[in-house]
Amino acid sequence: MEFYRPEATYFLFLSVEKYLNGKSYNQLIAELFGNDVSVAPGEDFGRGFENYIRLCFTGETPERLEIAIERLNKIFN
Repeated sequence: MEFYRPEATYFLFLSVEKYLNGKSYNQLIAELFGNDVSVAPGEDFGRGFENYIRLCFTGETPERLEIAIERLNKIFN
């Protein structure tokens, strides 16, 4: 997945453009929420991030990060 590598932050911006598969960006965000993956729309963080989602991994245990990765893989695969 294409993403911006964080330099000094706890956020990761992931490009979802090629995973839309005919869905709108908002439909994909709703699908993520529906699968218990909380994300922020990238467009809320500035120009050029319209097809990105922002994930926050602050204070999450490795186990919870694994669950999140599994859920993301389910949606994006």
